[in-house]
Amino acid sequence: MVPNTLIISAFGPYRNTIKIDFEQFKQDGLFLITGPTGSGKTMIFDAITFALYGVSSGSERSSEHFRCDSADISVATYVELDFLLHNDHYIIRRSPKYFIEGRKTPKMPTATLTLPNKKIVDGLKEVNAKIKEILGIDEKQFKHHSLAKGIVGAVTFGATGAVLGSIPKTKTKREVTGYSFITYTDSEESKTTIVFRDKQSNSLVCAKMVDTLNSKMCK
Repeated sequence: MVPNTLIISAFGPYRNTIKIDFEQFKQDGLFLITGPTGSGKTMIFDAITFALYGVSSGSERSSEHFRCDSADISVATYVELDFLLHNDHYIIRRSPKYFIEGRKTPKMPTATLTLPNKKIVDGLKEVNAKIKEILGIDEKQFKHHSLAKGIVGAVTFGATGAVLGSIPKTKTKREVTGYSFITYTDSEESKTTIVFRDKQSNSLVCAKMVDTLNSKMCK
């Protein structure tokens, strides 16, 4: 799966509607999402996971709490992900259940998926089933193999940084070189980013290193 664009509206810390264009990074093939703690890095990954499966990228967030508390009542909460899979173009848009200040009745969750043939799949159950059919994995497998390994993944590193994963584990027979990025801030508030690259293709050394760091930091 290759993300093209991601629209986030009144979602997490993003009180307005923003658009992230991943296509500008395609020519480089590799990019780093970085920033201080609390700046919204993990929420980008939450947004992608929520768009696809209706859940967050971690167990600590409930989809019903994705509404930005400071968002204006006129701004709807939703996520829209435009992505390619095997050169087929898909657009999925999903909104969580959320309350608006001053109203007792909540906005109910919705989901629509536009297929390559322009046909639209509508409804939570219908979209969830179609996404699992298209991607071939459920949300648990996606979070484990994709988010944790670096297609879109990050975990908190100490108090001021993030580890971005490398490549996902795959049974596909192809030559893949993995990368890992570690960004940290030292005692003098100096930020450093270290880049690691697998010496041999398909060795998964970087992926294993990220697994080790994740397990130690999540304890």
